[in-house]
Amino acid sequence: MKKACLLVMLILTLLTFAGGCKPGGGPSDPDSVPLAPSQLVVGAVSVSTVNLQWKDNSNNETGFRVERSITTDSNFQALGNTSANTTFFTDNTIEVGKTYYYRVRAVNSAGTSNPSNVVSHTASSDPFTVPLAPSLLAVTSANASAVSLQWKDNSNNETSFRIERSVTTNTNFQTLANLSANTTVYSDNTVESGKTYYYRVRAVNSAGASNPSNSVSATIPQAEKTATLRLNNYTPYAVISFRYNGGYGWYELVNTPSQMVGASSYTDYTFWLDTNVETIQVSISVGFWASSNPADKNPRFTFTGSVTLTANQISQYNIDVSVQNVLSNFKSYSDWTGQFWTYNPTTPHSAVLRFYSDGRWYLYKDNSYIESGNVIFVRWDDYSDFIYFKLKPTGDTIQYYYPNFKFFYKNGPPDWPQIEYVLQP
Repeated sequence: MKKACLLVMLILTLLTFAGGCKPGGGPSDPDSVPLAPSQLVVGAVSVSTVNLQWKDNSNNETGFRVERSITTDSNFQALGNTSANTTFFTDNTIEVGKTYYYRVRAVNSAGTSNPSNVVSHTASSDPFTVPLAPSLLAVTSANASAVSLQWKDNSNNETSFRIERSVTTNTNFQTLANLSANTTVYSDNTVESGKTYYYRVRAVNSAGASNPSNSVSATIPQAEKTATLRLNNYTPYAVISFRYNGGYGWYELVNTPSQMVGASSYTDYTFWLDTNVETIQVSISVGFWASSNPADKNPRFTFTGSVTLTANQISQYNIDVSVQNVLSNFKSYSDWTGQFWTYNPTTPHSAVLRFYSDGRWYLYKDNSYIESGNVIFVRWDDYSDFIYFKLKPTGDTIQYYYPNFKFFYKNGPPDWPQIEYVLQP
């Protein structure tokens, strides 16, 4: 509802655009009907005078026609005309106690535009008094990012509303925002989680500010803390099980084949945190899973460890199965033992290949150091249990079938050239 008797003189400005062009752009086209004006507003200057102002949206009008109705917002009659590019008009023919409705049209030789929005004004014998205070202020919603307010407008002469807020107690209010006349809602988007805010509203015009409305308060809930765990799978297998324990027991994140993380890929998982930083334990298995039956899972490797999660950040957890960590059995080093024989006389001998996680290897025979080097990766196909590697650039390629935990290597004497090496626990 449009208010009567605004208590401040509405300062009007004449916006003139050079060259026959306005923000609508383009040269004037006198052969088309101009666009309708918009944003029409009215303000009292005195008991018998009001000023009108609007936005000029056309670039081809020859003038504007101001229309007025003195009974309802229909039956409009021409009140006056202005020249092109004019955006204000003064009506000094009003009478105290009457309500007037106004609208504006743009005009040229091609015709008359649609009317602007309609505004109204009720002439008062005393338009410059402090407005009545708003009432029924209420919090309509409050969440972690905003508080929404609504109130009842009891005045008909305010030029604005002042939103006041206190961040400590129901006193010491400070101005938060100034809103246009007739506004009855506001959203405060500057809140912080866990704080309590107090609000009140005043109506304002040139004569001063009204008494405050009732005050209301809102306590902002704590925002949800979330962190992302990015699981990077660098193995040639799919992740068939991903379990974690955040202190409340173990939970399974991958429990159907459709949730598997494929070989050489990554998946992001969202965790809700109680604090900004938390540490969880993880257990991740890679392998095969052909059906939806958990009993059909065929794990090849299982990784266990801990991950620190930080709110609003991405934490990385990498799983990788290289030939080096397979041969070291995911420890700093592991021994693979073998046995061979020599004849004339028949004598048993021992052989040990010690593999380190960084790829180094050492060969011992009968507890004596023989030689050393670095593991050379040859091939490991995705989803394959066969790993191919060498111990020397010119040496034989060794085929290791992972599930058996043993392989053969041709480094024995002429009468026992191939030695079987078995992984020791």
